[in-house]
Formats: sequence, C-alpha cells, structure tokens
Amino acid sequence: FDAGASDEMKIMVAQQLIATSPEFHTTNLVNRDGSPREPTPIPPRTADPYQAIVVLLLRGGFDSFNVLAPHSTCSLYRSFRNNRELLVLQPDEMLSITNDDPDQPCETFSVNSAIPIMKEMYDNGHGLFMANIGHLAKPVTKGNWFTETKTHLFSHTTMERECQLVDAFQEDGWSTGVLGRMLDVHQRNGLSVVANGISGKGPIVEGNPSLGRTVDVIPARGINTLSRVSLDTNNDGLSAIEPMMEYLNQDTSMNSGLFANFWAQNLIDTINRTEYLSALYTSTSLQYPHLFTGSVGEKLGVVSKMIIKNEERSVNRDVFFLDMGGYDGHGLSKEILQGNLPVLNRGLTAFYREMTYQNMLDKITFVVMSEFGRTITPNTSYGSDHAWGGNAFVFGGQVKGGQILGPYPKSFDNTDETNIGRGRLIPSISWESMWYGIANWYGISKFEEMNVVLPNNGNFGCQLFTDKDMYTVGNNTISGCNDRAVNLKMSMFLKEPRYLTGLEQKRICKAAIAAVAKNANVTSRCIVVDQKIIVSYDYNRRLTTVNGTRFLQTTDPTYEVEGTVSMDYQEDSTNQTGSEYIENVEAFTADMSQELTGICTDGTSTCETSGNTLDLVAQVNLFEADVSDSPSFAPSFSSRPSALPSVIPSVAPSRTPSVSPSDVPSNIPSKSSQPSSEPTKEPSAEPSVSQVPSGSPTKSYQPSDYPSVSPSESQQPSDYPSLTPSISPSDKPSLSPSESPSDFPSTSPSDVPSTTPSLAPSSEPSDHPSLNPSESPTISSMPTPDDPSAKPSAQPSSRPSRDCGPYVPERCGNGGFWSPYTCECLCVAPYCPNEFTNGTCSS
Repeated sequence: FDAGASDEMKIMVAQQLIATSPEFHTTNLVNRDGSPREPTPIPPRTADPYQAIVVLLLRGGFDSFNVLAPHSTCSLYRSFRNNRELLVLQPDEMLSITNDDPDQPCETFSVNSAIPIMKEMYDNGHGLFMANIGHLAKPVTKGNWFTETKTHLFSHTTMERECQLVDAFQEDGWSTGVLGRMLDVHQRNGLSVVANGISGKGPIVEGNPSLGRTVDVIPARGINTLSRVSLDTNNDGLSAIEPMMEYLNQDTSMNSGLFANFWAQNLIDTINRTEYLSALYTSTSLQYPHLFTGSVGEKLGVVSKMIIKNEERSVNRDVFFLDMGGYDGHGLSKEILQGNLPVLNRGLTAFYREMTYQNMLDKITFVVMSEFGRTITPNTSYGSDHAWGGNAFVFGGQVKGGQILGPYPKSFDNTDETNIGRGRLIPSISWESMWYGIANWYGISKFEEMNVVLPNNGNFGCQLFTDKDMYTVGNNTISGCNDRAVNLKMSMFLKEPRYLTGLEQKRICKAAIAAVAKNANVTSRCIVVDQKIIVSYDYNRRLTTVNGTRFLQTTDPTYEVEGTVSMDYQEDSTNQTGSEYIENVEAFTADMSQELTGICTDGTSTCETSGNTLDLVAQVNLFEADVSDSPSFAPSFSSRPSALPSVIPSVAPSRTPSVSPSDVPSNIPSKSSQPSSEPTKEPSAEPSVSQVPSGSPTKSYQPSDYPSVSPSESQQPSDYPSLTPSISPSDKPSLSPSESPSDFPSTSPSDVPSTTPSLAPSSEPSDHPSLNPSESPTISSMPTPDDPSAKPSAQPSSRPSRDCGPYVPERCGNGGFWSPYTCECLCVAPYCPNEFTNGTCSS
C-alpha cells in the first residue's frame, strides 16, 4: 500500500483486512498452501420441473373476517353485523363471490372492496380461501381447548413462531420451519433447492443445519455485494484490498484448522454468488415494473426476477418469505385495515400480472397468512384484539380456485361452538390442513417424507386437504381415510393423577395404528379426541397391627384416564379383517396393553418392550369399539357373529327364524293378536286375579244414564266423551283446559293471571297503564305527536326521544352511526359531523 500514507490510515486498512481473515473468526491455526481458493461450483439442477412457494406474512394479526365476510344477502350477516358493531363490513364495501359448497353457511360471501385482486383471482379459478385456520396441536372443542393446547395463545411472538414452524411438539429437535423441511426432503433426493428471505428471514425457511444450507437474504432494493469504504476517495475501494483478501483466504493444507477452512470457503463462495446474482438481477427486465410499488410491491419485484431467472440460477425448488407489518389494530382497526389493504392489493396485482405474462403462474403457489385473527367484537378504542382462528388466501396457476376450504363459522354469537368469548374463534382447521396439500403439489407424497415435513399431521386424522382438494392437477389421497370410522373407548390405569400429554396421545395412536396394520393388514388414522381423569378410593378398610399398634388401613387411590379415540381406517370392501379385529375387544385390549406397557398377557415381562411404551401407564384395561346408538351410514358386513349381544333389541323381527333358538326366555314376550292354535295342556300355576282395571278395557259407545259415584281423576279426556251433560258439575277446575274459548265465559277475573303476554295485543289502550317502564322500549323514527298522552307514565323515560326534524340521513358514513337521542351522527376519529355535508361524517 501507499508507504506515504498516515499511520492512522495504515491501521484502518489493516483492520479491514483482519475482518476478512479466517484467523479473526476462528481459533484454528491456518496453514496456507499458496494456491488460490476456487469458489464452489453451483450444482446443476435435475430434470425435475421448477416450482416455487411464496409466503407473505401479515404481521400483527390480520383482521381477516373483514376480508372474507358473509355477504349482506346471507342470513349469517345479521349475526356478523350485530357482533362486529362499528367494525362491520358495510354492504357498499363488499365485492360478492359465489360458493358452491352446501356445507358452508352462505351461498354468497364477500371480499373487502379495498382488495379486489383477491376477488379477481377467486373468480378466475386461481385463488381459494382457507376458512378459520390457525395453530392447533390437535382438534379441540370449547370444553377441552384450554387443557389440550399447550402454547401461549394470543401472543405475537409465540403465534408467529407456531404458524411458521408448524410443529406443535418440536419433534424434529432443530426448530426448523415447514418450508425449510420441504427443501430438506428435496435436497436429500438430489434436487437443487434455495431458501430466500426478502428484507429479512423467518423460521419458516430454516432447514436442518446438518445439511449446510443457508438462507439467501435479499434486500427489497436488490442484491447486496461486498463493498469497502475507500479511505482516500468516495468510491468503492474494494479492488484495492482484493489481492490481500485472496491471499488471506487461500487454500489450506490437510493439517490446517477445519473451522478456518470453512470460513475461508464460505467467504469466497458468498462473494462469488452475490456478484453473480447481482449481475443477473440487474440484467432482468419486468413487463410491469411500474406496478411494483409500495412496501409489498418492491419485495415482490425481487421475487419475480428470481423466479424468472430460475434456469440461470440452476434451481429446481425455491421458497420465498416476505412480510408486511402494521396490522395490530387495537385502536381504529377498521381504518388501519382499510389503509393497509390498498398497499397489499397493489403488490399482489403486480405479481399476478407479471407471473401470468411470463407464463410462470403454474409454477408458483402463493400463501397470504397471519399469525392469528382478531376478535369479532370491538373494544372501547374502536379496535379489535388478539384472537385465534382467521382466514388465509392461496393462489397459483394450478390452484383449484373459486372455493372456500374449511368450515366457515355458522354464527358469530358467543353460543357458537367455535367461540370461546369476545369472538375469539377456535380454528376449524389447522395449518397442517393447508400445508399437506401444498406439500403434495410441491412433490412430497411419501408417508415418511410427509412425516418429516409435517411431524404432527397424524394428530389431525383425516381433517387434512390433499393436492386433489386444492389443485387442478392433484391426485393424492390420505391413506387410511375411506369413510370408515369408529370411536374407541380407552381406559388406562396411571401411576399418578394427570391427563395424557400430547406426545403420549400420539404414542397411543401410533400403537393402535401399528397393531391394526400388524394384525389386520389395514391402514388407519387415529386421534385421541377427549379424555377425563377418574380417582377411585377403596373404602373397605381393614384392621391391621404394626409393632403392636392397631389401626385402620386404607389402600392407595387408583388413577384412571378414560378417553375417546377416533379411528379412521381403510380396508378392501371384500375383506372386513379391520372391522373384525378392532371390534374384538379382548384381543385388541391385550395387544394395546403390550404395545403401551410392555407387559405380556400372561403377566410376565419377557416379551419385547415396544418403543411406544408409556412409562406411567400401569395397565391398559379397556380398548374397545364404541357401538353407536344410531345406524351407520356405511354399515359393515361381518362374516362372524358378534361376541357380545346387542344391548338394544331389534325394532323389527327377523324375517327368518333363528337356527339356534335361545335357551333363555325373552325379557319382552311377544303378544299375539290371535289365540294359540295349541293351548297348554295344563292350567296356569298362577292364575291372575286382577284388582286393577284391565289394560285393554272394552269401550262403551253409549253413555251411562247416571253419573258415576266415583268419577275418574284421569288427566286425559275419555276417547268417547259423554253425550249428555253431567248432573253434578265438578267442584274443581279442569286439569286440561279447553283450547277453544267457552260459549259462556266466566264473569269473574282469573285469580291467577297469565304468565305469558297476549299473542294478539289489544287494539284499544288499557284502562290501567303499567306502573313500570318497559324493559324494551321502542325507538320511534318519527317524533311524538304534539297531542299529550291521555294517561302519562308514572315513571320518567330513561331514554327520552327528541324531535330530530324532517332530515335524518340514511347513513352517516365512514363508520359513524345516527343517534336518535342527540339527533346527530356520532363519528369515529379522525372524522366528525360536517355541516356542509348535512351532518354526515367526513374529514
């Protein structure tokens, strides 16, 4: 370097060079061999076609029920409007979309008019909604969600992590994300894969670190390259120190440090890769560059260029992660949402137009999601708070669009089965439900590979969507799901009082699946849907003596967990081995006991202990099929008779007589309408001498000429009433009053007034007005007539009305509403009543 430079400048150059050296970053000794270090060549991609997944995370809690809402023509809109109050999506803010699924509550839904691109993609058959989706460890209900959900719900940090990892029990041990695990599977299969983060990265794209793959983080403005601040000019001074950098990071000998070698190779590869990508990025032109504006648009412009240049980048599989913040609307949430949606709409529109023009739409799947939804009911700040389930949007060229997957809420009232309070909705479907089908489309369908990508997918049984459900080109189905299901009663003795953990429930199901596969050659799916703990004490105390002291001894309590296991299974229609095995209670219980506790049926412990052993299970005492009280829609046809008789007798007699008649008389003997053709040879041992009237008396068709001395007190009227009136009228009122009015009404008022209001109100005013004000006063839209009341109320009105004059606006606009008590529009900041717009809300 310049020998005449100042000492300060020389020190600064040395510091810059030290920062590039392997010695500075590791503790290893470095033995350079003098040869230049070559960049690692980019591996060629295989013949497997290119595919990319793009995920846009809307941080803060996206108020997605104001993006996909019931249309105002749907009956559900009334519940939606009543509970959303000021936050409700108004009819003029809706774009209608049709729904053909009869299981959904509406034939017509609506998309927020501030994001019309979602309606366009939906109507074009390229976009679909995932309704009420969110983080779940297993399907839960109002009754067990708190016990069965072991995570910090409603927290931004926790729920952002959960929606990106999609691994409720952290079973992979590395905290990898769902997209990262997809790339892991493909990388092990020899494909060229790349994980990309635009202006940052998230856990969703992180893969197994043992594979050595890192995430390429690309700024929204383009690709960064290594630069150096020149010490004597304003230009990039990297070229001045590049020869020394190359020397410091030369190839090393075999006895050089491993970490130092890794650092040096990584530095050279990074510099080489960023320079190559930067040149590629700069040379790539977009068809609609003017559309990629705003925070989302700029990021999607980078994604578009990377997808267009996939062949030059030598990539088989890409994943891209980007985010947009600003959705945490605790105050004025509707205004915040309506302000953010146009920015989101511009970005998605630009990307959709560009991918369509470049013929790349079939190669991508785009997911718009958020960590959780927001409360349906507003708070006191005209906002909404953290909730649980929300709606996601998926689009792509091969997406089977124009549909809503997952049950949309049937009501937004607190009584709904998904509502746990304030409009916090239990998700109807899990993140696994969506990612299962996307992983299928991405080329992952093998059972073992799917368990790597979605370790907890088995905990949702058949409540998953495949690519057959989500894509026009899909053909995968879920093994074990064939509309055959049975509920199993499970009972186990534990060594301590507690619920089974989530992992233990999964082990139980794995054991059941393994047992059915091994003994019946049937594939199945399994979920522990509910459980309860029973603590029992033996109160049969006995007297015992210890060291000469006599006392009463009691046994320790027993702890039993009772659960319900839902099992779906798939078997050949001509072979019912699965049904027969599952319903064989004794054998199934013995097999499950061996699987879960490692104890043989003969009480020994010589049998091999299963890897699914639950250490705290003392005994499996019951594992049987739960026989439904209702007939099956798909009944099974067993080749063998049941080992247990039915607890409910047949409603209809058998058409053919039994081959083996019963040795025991029937508990319910039949009653013949015809006399026996062969009377008994001996008289009855116990002839009846009835002291009560016959159960089937004869009925006289002529009334008696004399009243009964002991009239019947029956509460049911006679089938054949008397034709003549009674000589002595009854002293007691009728127990069953007539439904029609009497021809001779009573002249005295009733001692007991009616407890229910009149169905038909009187057309004349009451002579005796109520002394108390009405609990539900009517609110008239017109002022009270000038004439005073003939009989004024004894109590003042709690909410007196005012004469608001002839002008009452139909709508106040901008979220405001009309008050009949103050005769003005009540507006939400920053809007206020404007006298130039007839008092409506404007800025």
